[in-house]
Amino acid sequence: MRYTYALLFMVLWGTYAGAATFTIENVDTATHGQAIIHWSADEAVVGMAFEVTADQSIERVQVDPFFDVFLDWAYDKGPAYRYGQGIPTAKKGQRGSLRLPANSFSISVAGFDDFPASSEDDAPTNGTIKLFTPGSVDTTATIAPDVLRGQVVGYNGPMEFVGLDKVSGFVITAPTLCMGDANRDGKANLADVDLLMSLLGASQSRPAQGYEMLDFNLDGQLNLVDVNQFLVLLASTAPAYEILCQ
Repeated sequence: MRYTYALLFMVLWGTYAGAATFTIENVDTATHGQAIIHWSADEAVVGMAFEVTADQSIERVQVDPFFDVFLDWAYDKGPAYRYGQGIPTAKKGQRGSLRLPANSFSISVAGFDDFPASSEDDAPTNGTIKLFTPGSVDTTATIAPDVLRGQVVGYNGPMEFVGLDKVSGFVITAPTLCMGDANRDGKANLADVDLLMSLLGASQSRPAQGYEMLDFNLDGQLNLVDVNQFLVLLASTAPAYEILCQ
């Protein structure tokens, strides 16, 4: 193959083959906090790596399908590595993969457009990377080039990293509060009632922190009063017993 697993660990050349420009979009949803990293490049990109630092945990990262080679996962697995397996997140400042949630990590991905056999055009010149947060508070994050892993690599060598290296911090907005939707699946129903009951356990009362969407009487506590109000609300939607988040 034209490109090897050492692709992103190369020493950067003195000149760049082009530029890759990155911007960030904050998406307000009812289920997760979400930031979309948009990127576009002067030529096809076959690998990229950058560091993420946040004041709250990031629970998931989603990359475009072309990037299905995860170098740090391959490093961990050695001879047991299989093409297409792995995760896109890695330890910052050192080799090795890192499972989320975490608030300090690297994203390191690559792709082979000639394995399986295909044309050079398959490598993208633009795409997205999505960051998801689970919490009920906003997350402030910073993204910077990962110089250990080579930043951005195109067909003709390393590319200048434009945009994110100038971002000192951006906010990932917390999910829009949807009353009753404790499992964040976009709807409030009996499954959320079950979750509320399991949270209460034998104590029958606990602080609402982290589950404010279940605090129906807004007293800062989860208790049987909230259970009763939730059940009355769902009963009003019979026979569906379900409320869709907007």
